[in-house]
Amino acid sequence: MSSVTIDWINASGHNVGGRLSALGTRPRQRELGDGRCGELRLRALPSLDYARSDSVQASSEWMSMSTLAQLLEGIRASVPPEGMDSRIIAIDGLGGAGKTTLATLISSALDECPVIHTDDFASWENNLDWWPRLRNQVLEPLRSNRTARYQRYDWIARELGEWVEVAPAPFIILEGVSSSRDQFRGDLSFTVWVQTPRLQRLCRGLARDGEQMRSYWEQWMRDEDRYFARERPDLRADMVVDGSRPWDSSPLG
Repeated sequence: MSSVTIDWINASGHNVGGRLSALGTRPRQRELGDGRCGELRLRALPSLDYARSDSVQASSEWMSMSTLAQLLEGIRASVPPEGMDSRIIAIDGLGGAGKTTLATLISSALDECPVIHTDDFASWENNLDWWPRLRNQVLEPLRSNRTARYQRYDWIARELGEWVEVAPAPFIILEGVSSSRDQFRGDLSFTVWVQTPRLQRLCRGLARDGEQMRSYWEQWMRDEDRYFARERPDLRADMVVDGSRPWDSSPLG
């Protein structure tokens, strides 16, 4: 077993790091005692492969990350389910992983293909059990090569808002937490799992939604952990990518 020394600088500027075991995986960011976001500084970091999960106990299996070019190649080589004209690409990952950013890049590379966000179906009070509405309003019509029509959830008004239509297209991206869940897999052509350290995801979420939403985020993360442990979408994904670093968009031309 090897180890790596890290400097973990908390919000007060103190080093609260130490040595982390590195069984062929990147050391994981850890939450500070006060739950605040700090900065991780690595030193003497060897070339390490990527752990499958940072939200549950990692297994002994490890995978390397796919590049954006590899991801686009895999998506373009995918085929739709029998009888479907559209290839639905699921970009899954836990909250704050960077799924929307990746979906925007992929959409741009695929002639601005439609992007459907699971956040248009979820809500603060229902973060994972919204899937029947997406299946009925989106997947079932597209499976029959018909236009999907659904009502987008308004997170400010906390009610259903505008109607959206998505016509069949060569590629359609389904982006969001649990987008590759069991109930959807029969309609998917390609699945991506975006892996990002837990603390980094929480910091992104609070930066977007505000510190007053911390209790919601913490509950969401616990619920998402249960989804992850139950279905292990990372193990079934066609490709796993690293959402913790900026994407190199050069493959887009």
